[in-house]
Amino acid sequence: MTSADMFRRAAARHLAEGDPDAAADAARAGLRLAPDHPGLNEAAGLAEHRRERPGPAVHYLEAASLFGPLGAEGQLALADCYLGFGQVRAGTAILVFLAEDGRCPTPLLPDVARGLGRAGEYGLALEVCQRLTVLRPAYHPAWFGVAFSLRQLGRPGRWCCRWRRRSGWPRTA
Repeated sequence: MTSADMFRRAAARHLAEGDPDAAADAARAGLRLAPDHPGLNEAAGLAEHRRERPGPAVHYLEAASLFGPLGAEGQLALADCYLGFGQVRAGTAILVFLAEDGRCPTPLLPDVARGLGRAGEYGLALEVCQRLTVLRPAYHPAWFGVAFSLRQLGRPGRWCCRWRRRSGWPRTA
């Protein structure tokens, strides 16, 4: 394992622990040794995104994507930054890619659906939320996402009830 990989692991650990400042410091220290390291650039970008600094986040995430493929979390952060900067087509393209079945881990699907809704892609957001209701039937925000997307698409609420019955969701008292 190289020194750069050790810094990447440290940055990833700090991100997992919820300390984006320490993650950014570790990633930047590693980037001084290996500026073309995709993992370090992605970690720095994720840290900057969590610090709500979209400019530096885009810089690092785009650099990471030049040197290697971004992970789903990095792609999601980049899409969020693009949408924030008004680059709706770029952000939406990433989110559409992540919305395809098998492209994104289940824990990140709510963020994909939220981003699609933010981009005005309610039909695709609905599909992601419906997939979530099947994968996690007790996850209430997915059901809310289904209802909200249906409302945005102008479909009646009765449709949501039919979907709920078809998905096998148990009736509540």
